[in-house]
Amino acid sequence: MTHSVAEAVFLANRVVVMSPRPGRILETLDVPLGTNRDYGETMENPEFVKIAARVRDLLGATHAAD
Repeated sequence: MTHSVAEAVFLANRVVVMSPRPGRILETLDVPLGTNRDYGETMENPEFVKIAARVRDLLGATHAAD
């Protein structure tokens, strides 16, 4: 398990965000950034920024419900 949203999005083709107990899938996000990603270019890619922000929003929403 990774605790870095940026790392998860950078490495993944799909990110599944789950809620805390009881664990349920909140959202599945495809990461259409290709397979040969350059770290610097990817971090500046608007699609990467959008996906990472959505993951952070979902994780923030789950913590607020605790």
